[in-house]
Amino acid sequence: MEEIRISNSSSLAHRELKNSRLREDFNTQLLALLRNDVIIANPEPGEIIQPEDILIVFGREDKLRELEKEAAGMVKL
Repeated sequence: MEEIRISNSSSLAHRELKNSRLREDFNTQLLALLRNDVIIANPEPGEIIQPEDILIVFGREDKLRELEKEAAGMVKL
């Protein structure tokens, strides 16, 4: 399990969760979003990922490292 912060330059920023491909591309399960010190547990598919959101995700370590790079804006989907 990992907490991953979304940067402003991430291609995940401003996307709806249902279009984020977190499961398909990174084989991760999103458990919650942390936004402005508020936990959004089991967020709805239409929730939009915002810069500075923290994704609380579960998955394999190698895939979580890939997601961290994506979240930091180091790669583009």
